[in-house]
Amino acid sequence: MINIKILWVEDDPNFAASVLLRLRNDLLEMGVVVEEEKLKDGNYVWETVRDWKPDVIMMDHNLESVQTNGALLVLEIVFVQNHDETPIIFYSSAMDEKLVGLVSNANNVSPTGRDEVHTELLLAVKKIVAANS
Repeated sequence: MINIKILWVEDDPNFAASVLLRLRNDLLEMGVVVEEEKLKDGNYVWETVRDWKPDVIMMDHNLESVQTNGALLVLEIVFVQNHDETPIIFYSSAMDEKLVGLVSNANNVSPTGRDEVHTELLLAVKKIVAANS
């Protein structure tokens, strides 16, 4: 079994559960156990990334009750904290060229629509499993 730590920065508490439920069988077949940390806003993102060291970061762009947005948090993680080796799936229900452009120079960042998050997460997990095989 491979343990994969996923940090969710998402203000909808049910979204992460629904994505993982959709991927449950695929993860079991790959021998993956998921450990999650959930943050409902951008508070403590930097400390959590530094201290908990997630394998994948799931970042929603539109965060309620936060003074910043997901794109700025992604840029902060990648360029200020130098965590460009950690895959980040940056998503929004209204992903547009402007949002993609904000994070386009960051390594290991996959911008996607909210409807495709499960596909991007599965791809990221498969890469981690392959690297650990």
